[in-house]
Amino acid sequence: AVPEHGAGEEVRYHYLTFAWIVGGLIEKVTGRKYEDYLSDVIAGPDGLTVAGEEETLVGMTAVPSRLETFGIYLGGIPKKMDTNRLAVLSMEKISPPPNTNSHDNNDNGKTEVHTTSREENTNNAKSQPSEGEKSKKDQRKQVLAKYRGREQMLNPSVFNMRKVRGARIPSANGHASAFALATLFDSLVSPTTTTGGRVSPLESHIVDLAREVQPLPSSPSLSPSASSEKGGNSKQAMLSDGASFGLGFQSHSFTLADGRIVQSIGHSGLGGSILIALPEANLTVAVVINKLSMKSVARDKLLKIVFDEFGLSYPSSLGM
Repeated sequence: AVPEHGAGEEVRYHYLTFAWIVGGLIEKVTGRKYEDYLSDVIAGPDGLTVAGEEETLVGMTAVPSRLETFGIYLGGIPKKMDTNRLAVLSMEKISPPPNTNSHDNNDNGKTEVHTTSREENTNNAKSQPSEGEKSKKDQRKQVLAKYRGREQMLNPSVFNMRKVRGARIPSANGHASAFALATLFDSLVSPTTTTGGRVSPLESHIVDLAREVQPLPSSPSLSPSASSEKGGNSKQAMLSDGASFGLGFQSHSFTLADGRIVQSIGHSGLGGSILIALPEANLTVAVVINKLSMKSVARDKLLKIVFDEFGLSYPSSLGM
């Protein structure tokens, strides 16, 4: 195959395959499972712990990794983990717009479904597809048959299944509390942590490279200083929001209390969860959500409270 562009000239991102590729590279180079390697590199020989927050994993047959003792699971959850500790995912129900053929909204905002009338049934009978249309439909069904079941991966509630939670699914099956996630990421992007002054495995210039805004095909090379508050042209690189994209991380433009403009580093998740770190402000914040929504009002309010406390502007790229 001929590459569409030279290495480093354009940025592309996919919400599932990215971590499969990175995880595959880690396992090929190290000869270890990606979650085990990352656990040792991130947690370090002294472990990633904060007083009073270590997990107690009772009844585990296998020795938990350093990250697992902190409550972070990158390769599926243990079989004997208490189900009560796991959040249940659900989707926020969105009422259809008024004046649709099949649904109307009542005064309480609930949805009422109407049955089809006899006259409508008669009209439908008159508009039955021709033999040619049926043949084309059958052909489409045959083509799509091999993909049957895969559409369930687009249904977040599938991840409530215990077998799915225990599987190794890069990009989609990490488990952590907001506290654990923020503490983990802070240990990566900050020069030192609060846990004994351990040096971060990522040097500051690597963090800067990772959050440098990457160019799109239709845009010139962008840098944090050249990107706008709305994320520049790189907002096209993301499917869910207006964030720019760095080397595997999302980035938003923030104005600090002293007037400096800096780029954040982090990532958002399907349904509203988000992780944002600003090393210059000594801030890392994570919000994890189990009631998934395309527009989480609760998340936006929580982030605004945090940003106001730190004297930060709220980036329009976050969509508030």
